[in-house]
Amino acid sequence: MDADTATRSPSVLLAGGADWQAATAMRLTEGTHDVSVDTAADAAACLAALATGRHPDAVVVAPELPDGDGVALCERIRERYDLPAVLYTQQGTAGGRAREAGVPVVDGGDDLFGRLAAAALGGPDDGDGHLRAFVEAVEQSGHSIYVTDRDGTIEYVNPTFEETTGYSRAEAVGRNPRILQSGRHDDAFYETVWDTILAGEVWEGDIVNRARDGREYHVHQTIAPITDEEGVVRRFVAVNADITERRRHERELGRQRDLLDRLNRVNATVWAVSQALLRARTPGGIEEAVCERLADTGLYVAAWVGGYDDAAGTVTPRVGSGTELPGPVSADGEDAPPAVRAARSGEVVLVREDDPSRPRARAFVALAYDGVTHGVLSVRGEGSRCIGEYERTSLRELGRTVGYAVAAARARRLLDADDAVELTLASDDDRSPLVRAAGADARLSLSASVPGSDGRELYYLTVAGEDPAGAVDRLRATEGVEQARVARETGDGWLVELAVTGPSLPRALADTGAHVVGATAAEGRVELRVELPPSADVRRALRAARTAFPELELVAKRTVERSGAGDAGSPGLTERQRATLQAAYHGGYFDWPRASTAQELAGTMGVSDVTFHKHLRRAEGTLLEWYLG
Repeated sequence: MDADTATRSPSVLLAGGADWQAATAMRLTEGTHDVSVDTAADAAACLAALATGRHPDAVVVAPELPDGDGVALCERIRERYDLPAVLYTQQGTAGGRAREAGVPVVDGGDDLFGRLAAAALGGPDDGDGHLRAFVEAVEQSGHSIYVTDRDGTIEYVNPTFEETTGYSRAEAVGRNPRILQSGRHDDAFYETVWDTILAGEVWEGDIVNRARDGREYHVHQTIAPITDEEGVVRRFVAVNADITERRRHERELGRQRDLLDRLNRVNATVWAVSQALLRARTPGGIEEAVCERLADTGLYVAAWVGGYDDAAGTVTPRVGSGTELPGPVSADGEDAPPAVRAARSGEVVLVREDDPSRPRARAFVALAYDGVTHGVLSVRGEGSRCIGEYERTSLRELGRTVGYAVAAARARRLLDADDAVELTLASDDDRSPLVRAAGADARLSLSASVPGSDGRELYYLTVAGEDPAGAVDRLRATEGVEQARVARETGDGWLVELAVTGPSLPRALADTGAHVVGATAAEGRVELRVELPPSADVRRALRAARTAFPELELVAKRTVERSGAGDAGSPGLTERQRATLQAAYHGGYFDWPRASTAQELAGTMGVSDVTFHKHLRRAEGTLLEWYLG
């Protein structure tokens, strides 16, 4: 046989109505079976197609035909053309007359290709091992096919079996398919297979086999019983579609999905740390904020930051999270530890531990900016959170961001200016809580905005000219507002506290150097005052603001004296400490009697009572140390 013939797909003629043809063709070619399909609408068309002399390898017939009976057609095909013909019913039942006539019946739940092969290879033994016309297609099939007796002894294999398994026909015939077992499946798996096929049912599933040379390969296997005229199982035919390459692609796609998910989480972590740096004002506050935020993300199991002494070649850990701080590490001649190597090179050094049962890795990241290393960040990952080579670029960017923040904090007094640029922005976009809360009589002003947890933003609004209950009701009906309550009464009206997860102007402006210093709202319109350093890019700040509220319009721009928000003499509070302190102050926690309890403030911030108290006490301690020390 030539090469073209050797790769020919089995051909099947379907005889039945259009709906039956469509459903049957789908079942016949589903999975990995490569079958050539022709169709005939009724018995006459089927016989006319066969009369041309171009015979298919097998015929599949519907139980009922427009011009006759499916059983009778199968009998005529078998007698006149000696072709295997089966009756295929989608309802899962078949008439007893078909079985009495010796016509194979395939139910809708069975594997049609496997059953068709069984029909071709089955039937009464004619004594000389002759296989009917379908055998030629089996011989040429791209699938590995073998036939066993009822005890599982191999009687026949096709050439693809030999090619796939490495066993020649002479080596395989007379042996049990156990020669292909890979050890990947337990005894219960094979018991289920045997119980199924001995009961006269088709078994279908994926299996891992082992070739003669020890190579493992994956197949989608269909095992169909071959029965005699009395319905007794005599043989089994196994059709195996090699899916090794498909499984490799699936594993590669899975690995790529995991990698993409990891990179997305790493980039989100870098962004979260960058946001935390915007509120940290001192080098110590920056280092603490970095470690806290890295621990919060769950990406790494531990993190610490250490100072670097270039002259001594020493890295000294100063603050950490999830780990006890190690002692100082120093270069010993040419053999420098990874933390020192990272500090000297300004790059990322990865260290892995070779333990397949528990992967571990550490990364040492230089906190460097403009050629100067200000410290070293160490992060550790384990198991599914292990650090990969692909994270090097993201960690390098994180190191540069932190290095810049540290350098900026150390030089803040020189960089701070006396003047600032103030922008007045206006909007009637009703996505803004201030716009929604401002009724006909209510006047609102923004007293403070405080970052909460999980993307929340806390706002403290002063409501005047109206009972605050109306404003609170409108706020609670606003999309994105998680909580709203009256916190306390003030000299100017009432202070309303709300938690928002929708668009946030402070978050949108966070990386532009701009911040909101005030806002007022009345009659469905809000005006906001935004302050920028003189050197800031006003257009960039406007573009960022409009990502949160596209309808914002610039009303005025002027130079003003700085409000003092960037005072270099401010204490080194972390982002969480500052947010907790602001929430406590504006929520009336320090009033007597208290206007808000710790539980109420913690609930609005989306943290536990313990977390709220921890950060509040640390903030109070930092303030006292700064003021009294």
